[in-house]
Amino acid sequence: MIGVFGHWPASGHGSSSVVSQMAAALRSNPKQEFVSAAADAITIGGLHLPGDAPSWCAESRDGRGLLWIAGDVFATRAPLRARETAGDSTWRQDIADALKRDGPAAINALNGEFQLAFWDREARALTLAVDRFATLPLYWSANRSGFTFAFGVRGVLMAPDVAPNPDVTAIRQAVTFAGYRLGDKTNIVDVRAMRPAHTVHVTDPTRATTRCYWSWSDLPEPSALHLDEAVEELRPRWRTAVTRRLLGTKQPGQTLSGGRDSRAILAEATLHAPSWTAFSYGIAGCDDVRFAQQAAHAAGANYRFLPLYGRAHPDWLERRSAHIQRTDGLIDLIDLMHLENHAELTAAVDCQLSGYLGDVIVGTTYDHVASEVDATIALSFLGSPMSLSWDEARQAVREQSQWDGSGATRATIFEHKFAQAIGRPNTALSASVRVRRPFIDLDVVDFAMSLPSQVRAGLYDAWALSTYQTLFADIPVQKTGVPLGKSPLRLASVRVGRRVRRVANRVRRAAGLTVTSFSRTYTNDAEESASPGIRERIEATILAPQSTVVELWGREM
Repeated sequence: MIGVFGHWPASGHGSSSVVSQMAAALRSNPKQEFVSAAADAITIGGLHLPGDAPSWCAESRDGRGLLWIAGDVFATRAPLRARETAGDSTWRQDIADALKRDGPAAINALNGEFQLAFWDREARALTLAVDRFATLPLYWSANRSGFTFAFGVRGVLMAPDVAPNPDVTAIRQAVTFAGYRLGDKTNIVDVRAMRPAHTVHVTDPTRATTRCYWSWSDLPEPSALHLDEAVEELRPRWRTAVTRRLLGTKQPGQTLSGGRDSRAILAEATLHAPSWTAFSYGIAGCDDVRFAQQAAHAAGANYRFLPLYGRAHPDWLERRSAHIQRTDGLIDLIDLMHLENHAELTAAVDCQLSGYLGDVIVGTTYDHVASEVDATIALSFLGSPMSLSWDEARQAVREQSQWDGSGATRATIFEHKFAQAIGRPNTALSASVRVRRPFIDLDVVDFAMSLPSQVRAGLYDAWALSTYQTLFADIPVQKTGVPLGKSPLRLASVRVGRRVRRVANRVRRAAGLTVTSFSRTYTNDAEESASPGIRERIEATILAPQSTVVELWGREM
């Protein structure tokens, strides 16, 4: 199931017609099939791909609860029974029983990437929930006409009395933080986004309450493992996380960069999948593409390179812009690059394994975030006349975060940035293929995130190099330009070489000489966006007579 949505009218009738309109607004792939079910006054809808089992509704064994779930629950923890196979369907009924018995506390036992709606017939109460990372977003609105929720803002806007008025604060936050909004904000005043590890509880369709069912202070107590012991403990957890996500797949694959996260998936998945397809997109010849291709060949994967910024019709701007509506205008032009080659990606695989949050879960990215100042900078604060001031930005971050001294302050980045920067493009892909993220398997997360900082500092490299030597010992990673485990002297020499090349290229350009392009990363948005024709089209959109940006800031700005 791609996603769930529903409407609970205050009047008690008319929900089915609203849900049908929501389905039409949410369908972004003509192959998606619509199913719906009515329960008392509420109607729940869902979209699924052909071949997916439409048995998405489960009834608790006492007949008093109904569960609709989208996404995947790969394994469950006590007291729930683990899901063993792709064809196992009783796990849905087990979850319905647990939610009826234990309420939102039961969600802590679910290990996966999901969104769910649970209707308690006895209490006439609706509970919505997303997983710990909100990998499959849900949006909602409550007003005098009723309660509405959907996996896309555009679906919620189909409900009565949900006005499409822009949220000025949210848009200013997006300009301030490189496209990201804080908390539960969307671009629409009347529509709220569910936060990670939260539920929305509704007993009266004209109002709703949100609750947190898990926080980063709930992580296990720090372990006393040494680095070599931690590596040994991580290996089976990672293997299980990857194999779980291969359940039910026939043509699995991934997008492959020159970094560590996607390569770690490649290394393990190719040991279990009969065939594996790896795609790289970017600038031909850049480090990311060269290193990814080397890794794919070493792993025996089918490899394809998809260049970005193609000049053929439709060009790159048209291909990205085509996804603006289906992503509710919540992804900026740069992050839309992940969808530029959407058609080629989704035509070749039926399941994509994403390296989402690998460097953060197993590595030390953002471990330095310990205050609202750190978080504001890490959220990519951009000072401009249209953005919040530095003091306003700090205050906004402070209000949305809990600085409780637990050492989990980097949760600010998890909650307010990652779900938008990486999660939403993945969600857009899931309209056509399954997208699964092994690094956020809770057995991996709870183990790695509870390690002492001095152990975590060396964990990723020690684990990857010792477990997958073929893919990491000789093939460089994009961040450093050298393979893992090499001497600091070699690392320094590569850095110097990169700097010398950049300076030499600037000198050659100034002299009017031909320069062989070189890039570490796969993107070149600044130069491409400023190219003739492209810049004019972008400006024309921003400065259009009825542009929201013009209305908010004025044409002179």
